[in-house]
Amino acid sequence: MKLLWNPDFPVDAAIDEHCKRMYGPAAATVRKIVQLQCDGWEKSSWPGGRLTPKAVYEVSFPKQTLDTIKDLLAKAKVEAAPDVQAAKRLEFYSSIFQAGFDEYSTVIEAKGVQMMSAFKVAKSPLIDGVLDEADWKIAEPVFLKKYDEFVTKKQVEVEYPTEVKALFTLQGITFGLKMTEPSPDKLRRAIKTNDNGLTYWDDCVELFLDPTGKNEGRFVQTIINANGAVQAINTGMGLLKPDQVVTKSHLDKGFWSMEIFVPYKSLSEEARGGTGAKWTIQITRNRMSDCARDTPSIRENQKLNARFGGFNANPADFTTLNFRE
Repeated sequence: MKLLWNPDFPVDAAIDEHCKRMYGPAAATVRKIVQLQCDGWEKSSWPGGRLTPKAVYEVSFPKQTLDTIKDLLAKAKVEAAPDVQAAKRLEFYSSIFQAGFDEYSTVIEAKGVQMMSAFKVAKSPLIDGVLDEADWKIAEPVFLKKYDEFVTKKQVEVEYPTEVKALFTLQGITFGLKMTEPSPDKLRRAIKTNDNGLTYWDDCVELFLDPTGKNEGRFVQTIINANGAVQAINTGMGLLKPDQVVTKSHLDKGFWSMEIFVPYKSLSEEARGGTGAKWTIQITRNRMSDCARDTPSIRENQKLNARFGGFNANPADFTTLNFRE
């Protein structure tokens, strides 16, 4: 704020004074922590110029830097202990770092991350939404989670479970979803045409596919509702071609299911599928059935990983899709 009226304001001097007044005997140690924070943001060059969690924790704040910050925080607490007020301030200041340490463990070390596998088959299943072919039985299911933004602020189990599987051939990948739903006849499915901006407000599935496996903020994003309407969203890796995606839904007692075949040719030129390949993905279900937009406690936004909340496109929650035989 000082820079708004005085661009020559001595920022470093102000930080020095701030640390001295706030943290007393621990001022010098806290000042080193602040400098590490400043350097991390100011002296970084992210891949592709994109701000992503992976870029933050590989470039700006790698493990060595985070370990140094942890050691300095521990030292500062010992130094501040004789000054009750400074100790309280340092305790508050220290608490904000834990979210970063946790995110590092998830993004870089994959701690607690749910991964997924696609299994090779000789022929893609018939896309009828039923998931009754024998090949679906060999695919290992994963179950979507949700982020509890109201109480725990953590990833929790969902009320309406969703099971996801994947199969692949040399031509493309097929996702199969079985979604618990007490009243499938009440699914919200107003949109019937492709590339409609309101598709997300129907009961729908959302795919984020990064065939490079790098998780550097580039992916193909698409939304598919219960009618099979496909909305492609441009996210820097080009548009998925809706007319090449084959999808079908099936309504049954207590659930509805969907099959989605995505040919590699409908994705970017970087899309390759085959045994040993690794993509970065996120899969979500937006449950809107029998609930209004203004009742978010009833609506369920489910994801493969939902540890950090926020937008579905948060790369911190993306995971690895392994192509296996």
